[in-house]
Amino acid sequence: MKQSAPSNPRGGGGLNLLIADDDPISRRLLERTLQLWGYNVTTARDGDEAWKLFQERDFPLVITDWIMPGMDGLELVRRVRTMPRPGYVFIILLAAASLRREIVEGLAAGADDFVSKPFDRDELRARLRVGERIIRLEQTLVDKNRVLSLRNAEMEEDLRMACEVQQALLPQGYPSFPPEVPPERSLLRFCERYRPNGAVGGDFFDVLSISPTCGGIFICDVMGHGVRAALVAAMVRALLEGLHGSAREPGLLLAEMNRDLLSIFGAAAVPVFLTAFYCTLDTSSGKLTYANAGHPAPLIVRKHHQEVSYLPHPGGVPGAPLGVKEQTSYLTSQMFLGRGDRLLLFTDGLFEVLGADQEPFGAEQLRQAVQRRSHLPTGALFDDLLTEVVRYSAGRGFADDVCLLGVELVELKSSL
Repeated sequence: MKQSAPSNPRGGGGLNLLIADDDPISRRLLERTLQLWGYNVTTARDGDEAWKLFQERDFPLVITDWIMPGMDGLELVRRVRTMPRPGYVFIILLAAASLRREIVEGLAAGADDFVSKPFDRDELRARLRVGERIIRLEQTLVDKNRVLSLRNAEMEEDLRMACEVQQALLPQGYPSFPPEVPPERSLLRFCERYRPNGAVGGDFFDVLSISPTCGGIFICDVMGHGVRAALVAAMVRALLEGLHGSAREPGLLLAEMNRDLLSIFGAAAVPVFLTAFYCTLDTSSGKLTYANAGHPAPLIVRKHHQEVSYLPHPGGVPGAPLGVKEQTSYLTSQMFLGRGDRLLLFTDGLFEVLGADQEPFGAEQLRQAVQRRSHLPTGALFDDLLTEVVRYSAGRGFADDVCLLGVELVELKSSL
């Protein structure tokens, strides 16, 4: 074995190059030629020695004879290809003749190119330059991937922080009705399940304390999911806090939120809209007052009638989503809940899941699934329901954010 001198500025890029050839004359001629071209050359007398050197040092270029005692050139190529390393290795096989069968066999083993023996200097130089271009391109990709990995790590950290912020924006506890009693004695009980499709999501809900006997319940679903939707959801939370003066009138609250959203996002290049449902529930009378802006109708679980049905849309159809049309008004409807009745609010990611036949789970199948579990406490009902929907999806899970919120008008000793 013979080590090379330092690289020559006239070419070769200072790349480390390994030669494996059992013919000392051919090996020496290759070594001197390649040193003149600026490569850092290391030579080996056979495949076994070359394989040992390759494991010890970094060689992006390898020139190997085909026929050698012990490990031949093909076996050396195969071993080089199976060894993990950070960059690409460009391999040229030296062959006595350029037969089609040999070329196919060499390429199948992992060689990149061929040069016939005795080699032509110009041909070898051209083929090495091809190898250099490939190595440079591969190194460029490695460098870019390294930069992308760093940026992805930064984005993951940002998303983690965004997730923590979003979780902080969701209710960390619920008001009691009346306010002086502990949560376990409140006449309104709440239970939620929140599953963003990514680190953050565009679903949002909140519970307002309007009076000692009246609560406001809000849920929305921003178009899309991810960071953009989460930012809009955060904006909705801020708007909702500023609309407490309209909290007793669901239709008015949705109309004012629609106006505020359009004033903020009306000039945006990408449209921003969301569906929303808002209602008030009075614990003394059981009166439910509600308005709907394009959102899925909640389900009512009647305790004493053992029935589950969808809450009728005001006027028969839901209003327009928020952020779509200016000066939109929203109808308000009323109905009464009995003691022990529950209102289940959710976003459409829950029932738009596709099954193995590409059919959605659907609103009616959702109602039936809740009906079968109507005897369960709300938390257990939600968990069972989510499991059934995931099973329906053949394990693919939810393609959108999912939010469920249960509200119970409590009987004595009743709990979620």
